[in-house]
Amino acid sequence: MSLKKVQDTVTTRLDSMIATGKDPRAFMLKIVRPAYQAAQRKRFATENQSEGQKWSPLNSKYAEYKLKKFKDFPGGGRKINIATGKLVNSLLLQDATLVNELVTHTSYVISIKVPYAKYVDEARPIMQFRKQFTQDLKKQFTSWMLRK
Repeated sequence: MSLKKVQDTVTTRLDSMIATGKDPRAFMLKIVRPAYQAAQRKRFATENQSEGQKWSPLNSKYAEYKLKKFKDFPGGGRKINIATGKLVNSLLLQDATLVNELVTHTSYVISIKVPYAKYVDEARPIMQFRKQFTQDLKKQFTSWMLRK
């Protein structure tokens, strides 16, 4: 049994886009990746206020401990979700040993290899983005794919 490629206007357009550098993976790396990094920088600078709801404060006992334990680390023990800087560096894609990125024609998946990231995200979201962020990226993608 052999497969036959059906050539219609959609496949012709897709073939043309790919041939002229319209590979969606390029959009993921050139547009989505920097937008994600900027959103994460803003998230940590505003303690998630930029994404709609500020992270809940630390309990006073842990906040006091953190000031002493992490005073010489980024944030000086004062920033929520930043102790050693390992988590934030992984989320900002600044340390390739702490993150896996998978870019395909249809998706961009970021996997954080910091074991405690999932627990942090349960208490204070680090990977949820406001609806407008994703809508803006979808509009940019449509525009990018349609321009010649």
